[in-house]
Amino acid sequence: MPASGRTAGRGSEPRGVGIHARWPPGDAAIHADSGLGTIYLSGFIDRLYRDSAGRWHILDFKTNRVTDKTPPPPPSPNTEMQMLVYALAAEAVLKTPPASLVLHFLRTGDEHAFAWNDAARRRVQELVDRGIAAAAALLGSRPRGAFL
Repeated sequence: MPASGRTAGRGSEPRGVGIHARWPPGDAAIHADSGLGTIYLSGFIDRLYRDSAGRWHILDFKTNRVTDKTPPPPPSPNTEMQMLVYALAAEAVLKTPPASLVLHFLRTGDEHAFAWNDAARRRVQELVDRGIAAAAALLGSRPRGAFL
């Protein structure tokens, strides 16, 4: 059964949740020399729900331009980073790791699940740090507090 259909039962009502988190978790000094100032990651988890066993699940919907004849492409590094940041934020707030991270393609019903484990925690750090370094390089001499 697709993750989008697994929310029935005695668990929590699925809801969207906004996140706004300082990066990196617990150590703001690591990017002090980036010229970007304090860094915050923001996003919106499409669905965060708890199943009847009390486990939390993250579900993100994608429309993409796919049809039944053109299957969805594998998740991009940006989509992977997005899902892993959501998991990291949810884990920090809920004090428990999410049981599942699922990307659901609305047009076809296809799904892609992401693992959430120690390797994924290291991977999200790597992906976000790489993104911050790329943003710092693009900004060059822009003043602190400037928006991209």
